[in-house]
Amino acid sequence: MHKATLSLISLATVVALTVSAVGLVSANETAEQSAEQSQTLKVECTSGAYGQDSNCKAEGTQSQKLRQIITYSKVLGASKVHTPVDTSVDPAVMAVVLATGLTGIGAFIGYTRLS
Repeated sequence: MHKATLSLISLATVVALTVSAVGLVSANETAEQSAEQSQTLKVECTSGAYGQDSNCKAEGTQSQKLRQIITYSKVLGASKVHTPVDTSVDPAVMAVVLATGLTGIGAFIGYTRLS
């Protein structure tokens, strides 16, 4: 009886934490970010015969681009203040976490019943 009560309390805690976190994630606004990268590389190697050293020559180019949108808000007459962006996981990932937790709890209950 004691094990079943502990299992139910654990299950209720996992569900409560997951549901509250999912609500917080979906209530916030989205942020925009993009990135782009390109790389070109050319390598030429010449090797000597019978274990002699190889000579290699490499040349290349790289370019990167990044774009972000940051929102600002005024706080008590101050100048621009950065508004924090929610960087937590989305509801789908939280559902996977919940399913994993429930699977673990189920495995624990099954293990205790078999022991």
